[in-house]
Amino acid sequence: MRYRHRRADDAAIRTRLKELAAERRRFGWRRLKLLLEREGIRMNHKKLRRLYSEERLQVRRRGGRKRALGTRAPMTLPQGPNQRWSLDFASDTRRCVVERRPRSRCRRARLRQDRCAPASPVACGQS
Repeated sequence: MRYRHRRADDAAIRTRLKELAAERRRFGWRRLKLLLEREGIRMNHKKLRRLYSEERLQVRRRGGRKRALGTRAPMTLPQGPNQRWSLDFASDTRRCVVERRPRSRCRRARLRQDRCAPASPVACGQS
């Protein structure tokens, strides 16, 4: 006489496990175990993990970092004045500490080629 294993029918548990996994896609087997226990279905974690893997309910891995495709065009070098500009922030903290007022910050546009501030209006504000 040989041993014959008698495994209980897990069809109801499998269907409920599939339903919960479809409803909550980012939940793994441990969190699904908690949801099943809240519904009154208690089982060994090893059995639940076996059922989870047999049903192929692995959580999908999220995609990695998106990288730029193709080659980038090289930056053109300025051939003369007024061809490349940049924005810059200038702040004055020393005077603000003495006068006990908020630090002032000014945004100014600058020429990138000769590094001199142009004669254009400057937007100033308090931060």
